[in-house]
Amino acid sequence: MSDKFYRGEPSGLFRRFCAWFLDGLIFSFLMLVLLGTLLVAGLLVLPEVHAVVAVQKGAAAEQSLVDGLIAEHAAALIASAIGIILWGGITMLFEGSRMHSTPGKYILGLRVVRVMDNVGVGYGASFWRYVLLALLGALYGLGMIANLILMLTTEKKQGFHDMIMGTYVIRIKS
Repeated sequence: MSDKFYRGEPSGLFRRFCAWFLDGLIFSFLMLVLLGTLLVAGLLVLPEVHAVVAVQKGAAAEQSLVDGLIAEHAAALIASAIGIILWGGITMLFEGSRMHSTPGKYILGLRVVRVMDNVGVGYGASFWRYVLLALLGALYGLGMIANLILMLTTEKKQGFHDMIMGTYVIRIKS
């Protein structure tokens, strides 16, 4: 962990949302490149292809369709899980590094710091912030709504994950 001290004010929700949106664009582009490369290389085959091939070969159309739908849903769940894990890993690597922010936060002048001393967070705190945020998101959106309300109403604009970890997001002064 770095002991870089930052001066700044708590970041507002809009700027944090914009940073999250930028991170999403960057991450989506990287995922498209990765998946496109895997498809071109033949290392990834879409489930719909198997269902169409099975129907064309004279297999029972109904069973092929069911198998294709099950495979499609399983692939979507696996892809979602991989995306969540990769996003978390990337978040942890950037926030725990000397940047103390994701690329989107960095572009907008935001840093994740400890409340007690405004020093940038390390890998451990970044990991647990993300785990808590992912758990909030898993609560059918209700956890995220509560988190947004906290960010709007607390003095340091902290979400639940920030309060638990003793962190907050600041906008650094230039």
